[in-house]
Amino acid sequence: MENPGDTEFYKNLKKPFFQPPKWLFAQVWTVIYILLFLSLILIIKAPHNKLKTLAYILFVVQMILNISWMPVFFKAHKICEAVIISLFLFLTVAAMIFVYYKISFISAVLLIPYLIWSGFASILNFVICKIN
Repeated sequence: MENPGDTEFYKNLKKPFFQPPKWLFAQVWTVIYILLFLSLILIIKAPHNKLKTLAYILFVVQMILNISWMPVFFKAHKICEAVIISLFLFLTVAAMIFVYYKISFISAVLLIPYLIWSGFASILNFVICKIN
């Protein structure tokens, strides 16, 4: 599978000065996915809580948003539409932290890097949208 960052489309985009090197993306996402799934395991193993159903729904929603961003940005070349997905992802992760906190403090803390990265990614996506 081709690395999306190696496509001609992506190479030809103007990027802001704060664009991280492309090798960093895979490293960051690996850590985020590990933390995300550890967080989910803690939610699953937590004692019964009326918010667990909402926690699972939020997990699924963020996965759908996360997975849908790449084809919108890289395949459809809809850079500005991808910003909307990115913003909804950020808001969903924030909601996850709020709900997960009420179930498992550690689970919520594990999601903080995801929130920071998704916020940064939203800003980066927005700037790429504006300068292209």
